[in-house]
Amino acid sequence: LVRAKSCSLNFRTFGFGVSGPLNGSADLSEAHCSTMQPQVTVVYANQPSVMNPTNVALQPTAHIGLAVLDQIPGLLVRQSSHFLDDVVGLYEKANRYQIFARPPNMPTEGNDEMIKNLPKLWKAKEESECCERHFCGPWRSFIMHIDDALGQEVLRFERPFLCTCFWSGCLLINPQRIDARLSDGSLCGSVVQHNKCCDFSKWFQAFDGNGQLLYELRASCLQCPPNCCCPRWTCDILLPDGQVAGSINNLWPGCNCRSMFSKADNLEIIFERPMPATHKVVLLAGLFLIDFMYFEEPADKGNY
Repeated sequence: LVRAKSCSLNFRTFGFGVSGPLNGSADLSEAHCSTMQPQVTVVYANQPSVMNPTNVALQPTAHIGLAVLDQIPGLLVRQSSHFLDDVVGLYEKANRYQIFARPPNMPTEGNDEMIKNLPKLWKAKEESECCERHFCGPWRSFIMHIDDALGQEVLRFERPFLCTCFWSGCLLINPQRIDARLSDGSLCGSVVQHNKCCDFSKWFQAFDGNGQLLYELRASCLQCPPNCCCPRWTCDILLPDGQVAGSINNLWPGCNCRSMFSKADNLEIIFERPMPATHKVVLLAGLFLIDFMYFEEPADKGNY
């Protein structure tokens, strides 16, 4: 499904095309492109043109992490399962993920087998302290390294340890946050936990590197974690004026061993409107924050 030729990708099998040297940002273990400049062109199939709602010029970028994201319509994040962690429960290992390009024509009920066969863009690995993983659980601090197929870091998400006092709809002190950075350390933006008076939904706000509000993330409180009856948990991505710009979803993996014995998640982020690649990086960081806060442990342990 993915061909390596002159360090280029071809995703047209899945309904969209990406071409140009990507410096190993897809799963091309034999391709070495470190001396080439990234040039990405994405072609959508059966996608009508949409005006840019954020009034931001969508210019191609030279940064390798952003070049891949320029016009990709969505991402899928598949968490790796660990036997000692999921089944035995004796040792909490650092999380690892695989990040895939989401084709625009993918069914909404995409299962685990379908996700595994998609083109792989990056790998994500958590860097955290062993004691924090065991005693702080989903509230632990971490650095999430986003690496390409050659092991080179393209993005980095940093979550500090914060003692949050939260009473939904009433009180929020010292909110949870995550910062999105490029591989050179420059700040793309942040996602911060938010609270609205008398609103019991789960709220977050996404800011750019200058502290300007980009999006609000809202997940209804009338949802349960994904299961066979409700296979999708949804968090809407809203523009400041309330228009929907996309969604972050937790997908039920299907009736298999992964859903029965593992706490590993299949996550999805859909970009329904054109947006700059830096915004997509910030929203991807928000996806990881949401996963840790609400889905790192089974719902019966009270973190949901």
